[in-house]
Amino acid sequence: MTVFSRSDAKKADALEMGAKRFIATGTPGWEKDLERDLDLIICTASSSSLPIDELLSTLDVECKLIFMGLPEEGIKSIKTQSMCGNAAFLGSSHLGNRAEMQSMLKLAAEKKIKPWIQVMQMKDAAKAIKAVEDGSVRYRSILVQVSASSGLHRICADFDRTSTPKGCASRVSRLQ
Repeated sequence: MTVFSRSDAKKADALEMGAKRFIATGTPGWEKDLERDLDLIICTASSSSLPIDELLSTLDVECKLIFMGLPEEGIKSIKTQSMCGNAAFLGSSHLGNRAEMQSMLKLAAEKKIKPWIQVMQMKDAAKAIKAVEDGSVRYRSILVQVSASSGLHRICADFDRTSTPKGCASRVSRLQ
């Protein structure tokens, strides 16, 4: 598995999670040694400034780049010529499908895959939103509300690095 990120800031985490290779796309020419090396890219970033043409060049013939992230601005610049040399495909996933989620959770349980989360109290929601904005979330923030009467925790919101500040604020207000 190869992990792509803008900088080396998450390299140690990616390798600890099982990546065999880490590529910092902020380094000029990063794609040169990867031409037609990958079979599938799952893009979870929600940025409209992704190096799509370079990512496409790393795909082998008739392989796919699948978007999971949903940038609000969309993807602004893709040269169709970038797909011609290797007949690459662009696609996206149907997010939120119950059967797919159950299948994913079953696989995670079988493989003992555990999320990396930061649990924060609801009173710290502003800190969670700021962490999303500045990219310091590692890798998901879970907000919980402690009930005064029972002391039980209730998950109230879930933010990750792909959430936008506007999206976070609307989730918090819906869940309160």
